Amino acid sequence: MLEGYIDGYFRIRQTTPLILLTVDVLNAARQHAPARLWGRYLQEEFAHDEVARGDLLRLHGSSESALALALEARTISPPCAAMLGYFEWQVRKGDPHLLMIYKAFLEQHAVESKDSLHRLVEVLGKENTRCIAMHQELDEGHLDECAEYIDRHFNESRLEEYFWAIDFMGDCLTQSQLWTAKKVL
Repeated sequence: MLEGYIDGYFRIRQTTPLILLTVDVLNAARQHAPARLWGRYLQEEFAHDEVARGDLLRLHGSSESALALALEARTISPPCAAMLGYFEWQVRKGDPHLLMIYKAFLEQHAVESKDSLHRLVEVLGKENTRCIAMHQELDEGHLDECAEYIDRHFNESRLEEYFWAIDFMGDCLTQSQLWTAKKVL
């Protein structure tokens, strides 16, 4: 579970740069209303990586050197790197609105996976999983916002592509768990 939490930390660290890039691309395309919305999301997501890092620091005995060694010994799982690369490419060269698929998927996971997340909190400790609690508390109302954004900015003719992105995320997250399990075992 700790190894999976580290992989999650690596993903969370990329959220702020992806949102900043999305704001820049949308502003350059003169799509200011969605850029402002992503700017608001940036405020909400900003520092989640520091909260997750704090969790990991406590899980490593509050030792900066132990945490540094753990993070150096491990990189993001290849499936999660592929997922982030896909969405970064979409923001830069494809459809920046597609990042909402990423956001909606992860927010839905935080809200609806209470049983598996409860087990993670139970094993790692409530004081060591503050990032999970933060997401569960803050994200429930975001699902409606994500759905509204998707309705407003997504084209029905590209539905197959959107469903592919959702499936791809699910596959990447499943494969990242398998990758992590193989590393541990």
